[in-house]
Amino acid sequence: LLNPKVDWKQLLRRFVEQSAKSDYSWTAPNRRYVAHGIYLPSLKSDMLDLVIGIDISTSVTQEELNQFLTEIKVIGREFKANITAISCNTSVQSVETFNEYDELDVKIERGGGTRFSPVFKKVDELGLTPKCLVYLTDLECSDFGDTPDYPVLWISTGSKYANKVPFGDVVSIKNKF
Repeated sequence: LLNPKVDWKQLLRRFVEQSAKSDYSWTAPNRRYVAHGIYLPSLKSDMLDLVIGIDISTSVTQEELNQFLTEIKVIGREFKANITAISCNTSVQSVETFNEYDELDVKIERGGGTRFSPVFKKVDELGLTPKCLVYLTDLECSDFGDTPDYPVLWISTGSKYANKVPFGDVVSIKNKF
């Protein structure tokens, strides 16, 4: 009871789903009812703009990074998302954009310390307005930057720093991959 096992992948998908907007549209009526002479709107999903921060500091293992990249691919396919993946240690190392049809080709070299604020600054510099930002990290850092105007989900491979996060929601993965 004190250490419940949480399916972090399911929580991540739920967080992203809540950020994805779906609405009804009259431009294409719901085909199920047209044959009966009833015209109802169909459900329309907009492309989700999502930013994913990837901690590439020395404290994150290669195994963890591989799992992070796998989840990014799945999110892109499942949610029809335009994804901007920003890898960062003490500064932004790469910015890759892709959607559900693209192959994920993020170049990552681990090393260095950790700062989270450069990712949020890069989002502002690029003029991005994400529905949410997901940060894949071990949370071993104290430089979070300012609270952004969009929701943030921290997927953490460590648990001892989870209560020090100044904003956003944290999902701790206690077991290493």
